[in-house]
Amino acid sequence: MACPKSKTEDGFETHFGVNHLGHFLLTNLLLDRMKASAPARIVNVSSAVYFLGKIYFDDINLDRGYNRILAYGNSKLANILFTRELAKRLEGTGVTAYCLHPGVIDTELTRHLNSVALGIIGFLRVTFRRLIFKRPRQGAQTTIYCAVDEITAQESGLYYCACRSVEPLRKATDDVSAEKLWEFSEHLTNAHKFLPTAPASWRSNVPFSENEKKAWKTILFILLLLRCPAKVCCKLYLIQKQDLKPPFRFIHA
Repeated sequence: MACPKSKTEDGFETHFGVNHLGHFLLTNLLLDRMKASAPARIVNVSSAVYFLGKIYFDDINLDRGYNRILAYGNSKLANILFTRELAKRLEGTGVTAYCLHPGVIDTELTRHLNSVALGIIGFLRVTFRRLIFKRPRQGAQTTIYCAVDEITAQESGLYYCACRSVEPLRKATDDVSAEKLWEFSEHLTNAHKFLPTAPASWRSNVPFSENEKKAWKTILFILLLLRCPAKVCCKLYLIQKQDLKPPFRFIHA
């Protein structure tokens, strides 16, 4: 939470990469196993700070202006939208999805906040600890509720707080944004490369020109001469073979 500006190994803003893209890719890789194990549940931990969030599809790394808290809020909003779209795609499979705010918990999550904010939180922690902050055991209750409670077994795609479903803000229930984020995340993580078939929506509308194809073949030839790992060469070959435009970077499973 509130990390200094940094990027993951794959080049994504840390909050968005760790809190959303990593979960998105892992979930997709496990979906077949989850469906085979139905009834099954997928629980994503978000935060009430999502209310500050906004998904900047044209500036996902916040290069035009970085704010630690807003970056965290963006990733938490992504958790809710992801869960909503995931639930739609899993209808009829026996797999349900949940998203939740665990509460304000007395942990080291706030360690990256600046000195002023840390001072305020420290004061609140000492003065109002029992009134404001939950202990980790208490903070885990809503997660456990979503994971095992019989009442929630028939629910999916909802947002929970204090062991009950609540209606989030409109921006967190926008189905158009949720679907767009899913497709955008597939593109960023190359998730479709690890699935049985590549969605037609990710095929380029404009095929590679002859010059582009020659360029790809030259790149492949050079990589082979340099003894580049076969996995990378195969992926590049599939891109040019299927007219799939390459995303920012590959994320290796």
